[in-house]
Amino acid sequence: MFTRTPAKPTNNMEKEKTPPRTQTLSSGTRRSVEKPKSPPKTQTLSSNVRRSVEKLEASGSEPQNLTPATSKIDIPILPRQVISNRLAEAKANVIKAKTNINNSRNIKTDIKMSVLEAVDKLFQLVKEADTEIKRLKTTGETSTSQITDNSQRSKLATDELHLTAQAKGISVALVQEPYVGRTGVMKQSPGTQVIQCSLNRQKPVKAAIVIFGSSLEVIHDPQLVTENIVAVLLKVGQLSIGVLSVYFEGDQELHPYLSALQHTTHKLHTNNILVGGDVNAWSQWWGSVSENHRGAEYCSFLHEQDFQILNSGQTPTFEIYRGDRWCTSIVDVTACSLSLLGKMEEWRVERGLTSSDHNAITFSMRLEKALEPLRPVSTRIYNTRKAKWSDFGSHLKANLTEKEITKVRISNALSPEDLENILEEYTNAIHRSCDEAIPKLGSPKYSAKPPWWNSTLDLLKKDAVRKKRRIRNAAAHRREYTIEIYVTAKNKYTLAATEAATASWREFCTRQDRESMWDGIYRVLRKTARRQENTLLRNTAAQLITTEYARLEDWTPETLETHRVTGPQIYTDGSKIEGKVGAALTWWEGGKESMSSTFGLEPHNTVFQSEMYALFRAVRLAKESRAASISILSDSRSSLDLLKRPSVTHHLALQIKSCLSEIREEGRKVRLFWLKAHVGTAGNERADELAKQAALTKETADYDKVPVSYVRRKIREGTVKKWQARYESSSTGAVTKVFFPDVLAAKRILRDTVLTPAHTQILTGHGGFAAYLHRFHLKNSPSCVCDQSCEETVWHLLFECPRGKLPPPSQSESGNRITVL
Repeated sequence: MFTRTPAKPTNNMEKEKTPPRTQTLSSGTRRSVEKPKSPPKTQTLSSNVRRSVEKLEASGSEPQNLTPATSKIDIPILPRQVISNRLAEAKANVIKAKTNINNSRNIKTDIKMSVLEAVDKLFQLVKEADTEIKRLKTTGETSTSQITDNSQRSKLATDELHLTAQAKGISVALVQEPYVGRTGVMKQSPGTQVIQCSLNRQKPVKAAIVIFGSSLEVIHDPQLVTENIVAVLLKVGQLSIGVLSVYFEGDQELHPYLSALQHTTHKLHTNNILVGGDVNAWSQWWGSVSENHRGAEYCSFLHEQDFQILNSGQTPTFEIYRGDRWCTSIVDVTACSLSLLGKMEEWRVERGLTSSDHNAITFSMRLEKALEPLRPVSTRIYNTRKAKWSDFGSHLKANLTEKEITKVRISNALSPEDLENILEEYTNAIHRSCDEAIPKLGSPKYSAKPPWWNSTLDLLKKDAVRKKRRIRNAAAHRREYTIEIYVTAKNKYTLAATEAATASWREFCTRQDRESMWDGIYRVLRKTARRQENTLLRNTAAQLITTEYARLEDWTPETLETHRVTGPQIYTDGSKIEGKVGAALTWWEGGKESMSSTFGLEPHNTVFQSEMYALFRAVRLAKESRAASISILSDSRSSLDLLKRPSVTHHLALQIKSCLSEIREEGRKVRLFWLKAHVGTAGNERADELAKQAALTKETADYDKVPVSYVRRKIREGTVKKWQARYESSSTGAVTKVFFPDVLAAKRILRDTVLTPAHTQILTGHGGFAAYLHRFHLKNSPSCVCDQSCEETVWHLLFECPRGKLPPPSQSESGNRITVL
């Protein structure tokens, strides 16, 4: 049995330099221990050692064994201003250590030599680490921060975990015993994804994994998740990492947990495994002072799986006061496979991150490239709600003029190639105009900070953590008093957090910000509704159905050979033209078209639906053909990206994946390719022609499912129509109706306009106008000071009164622009 005991300081020089202090004896009496005189406050190196350090820093060479010039020499700590970097600091400490060893008279020569060799080796390691850090900074590699925490079913500790993750930029949290309330599952906060047991759950979840942000591609298999073991596959570039959060209950046998853990790691199909959690076991291998049978069993399991323990040091991961004793232990263990060991950095136990009795564990994993938000599976690129349409119109007009795209040029086009070139230039002009006038959609930004958190809670938490820290350093006769102070501070902090959360929720439910009763109900429902997890598709062998595709930038023989495009090819395309929608596919073999099919869709269908339907018919045709290998090519990248995802809800995507699974079970191969549109590929051009033809000529619809976007648009149109009718029939707002006769146009204008009090008075007619004030008997006369026969109204001030006369607006500008002096 291997054991590990903490190293004790044996440096005589350290003892010699210690200033006078007061020791506390076991009996409680105090006595003064006189120590040698401490060095001067102005700590500087002696001349010989200082010259050696400067020489080493100038040469950059490794330090050699130094023999002191005198029998005794004072080596104080190097001042911070002299230390320029970590390597220079390491050199200075090597010199100090070697000098202390050489000065020691009671150490054998062979021991001295071994220690000096170890110091040289340690310096070499520091030098290599410093070089590696510089290399990583220049190559652009980055790391992702992770945390392991046992929240002990505390809602406050779970909320603190989210705060810590936001403050420290943590990407993944391995959580044990999270707060689950009456639902038995951990609540999902905005901007997070919670992986936990959702199928056949028999008890509240004891383990979960929380993914923060949208920079990690997550593949979650619910069949690999139980109440106590949670597994997820994370993909960063070409690197696949299996992450597991575990909680082994202390009153249960360990063997069933280990068998389930082994099965789960095998099903992840990756050699990069990270396991972290509360195992309720002791062993010297992760810093405990002793080992029990559970610790020995878990150590044996880690050895069999070739997992490496990341725990270092002897900082307790669990601290609690029970009865009259302050109890500590190390039961939270982090381990990884050998392939990840070189990527793990900065593992540490951090006290005070949460109010749980378990201390949090943080560490980093070095990645191949920097994390970036994942590309959303959507055809939307721009945020049209923040568009500046007037700027867009002017930019588009300038771009079309620059490219000489006119009606005359379009009318003079003599061939389809000419029209395609004009269409491509026109599309590029629209894209450039959008880039200049419309902001792009970004990743949604969420805050993990609870709405009830405030600065007072920050201060109370820091106070509780500070008083908890004092317990470890308190004398035996003061420990009980120190613990009492800590318990009081923690209870005060917990009570304040509960009251703040309750008050915030009460205010949220009763708030009325110009909303109807139903708006408030829907707002509360959106806040409390739990997100349903998507189910992964599987075949009859319970294997995940994944659909990858390759990208073809051109159709050259080299590209075809590189991507091994073999067998018949099926080209697909969808089109929407003149308000009509169509789809088509064409079968090519030996460079010639063998057959083709066209399909009609309803006018309410989208281009995305037509592309998906064409892919569905192509896959179904491949299934019926009985060919051994078929290539399906589409220019719709959004459709192929949707099929690539392991979890989908679109019914056409579900049918496509099911057909592909059945084809593969028969031993045949179907490969999907994305082909760049309009690059001269005959099959793709033919599919585009057939799709447009189908949209214009097909009278019956082969597909008529209504998209949600169409339903929303129709509901919105009906709502706006009723709004406009009510607005026009109202007897109030006469002045406002002149400025804004159309409610939809008014909303677009006012949404991007910062209104001042003067704007509001003019646009409504309610303000400091004599005619308005006279109506409420606030002024004796409605007349204007410029002419007693004219009433001082908005229109008089804008177009007649010399104080603020404006030129009359043209009919084209009416209702579209606000100009106020």
